[in-house]
Amino acid sequence: FKLTKTNNFKTQVEVVTPLDDGEHKWKFRAEFRILVRDDQPDVQDFLDKVLVSVEGVPVEDDIQPDEVIHMLKSRPDTRNALVSAYNKAVVKKNQTSSLF
Repeated sequence: FKLTKTNNFKTQVEVVTPLDDGEHKWKFRAEFRILVRDDQPDVQDFLDKVLVSVEGVPVEDDIQPDEVIHMLKSRPDTRNALVSAYNKAVVKKNQTSSLF
């Protein structure tokens, strides 16, 4: 491990998508960048700044990679799952209470 100017990391994202007959739980991997204090965006711009790439998202063959990322950031289920995965990987693991 070394601190660098850009510290990207990959983590699993767990999504619960509501369906007519219940819900569907599914997972994919996302690559995020860790923001430094000077780069902290408004909440609305957060995923635009931190989401780098995704892997393993089940999509139709004619959907392009940039469309997949846009779709994931636009849907409430996947958007919330992405923010939750980022917070779980970066913020919660580094809270002061977890150090004692």
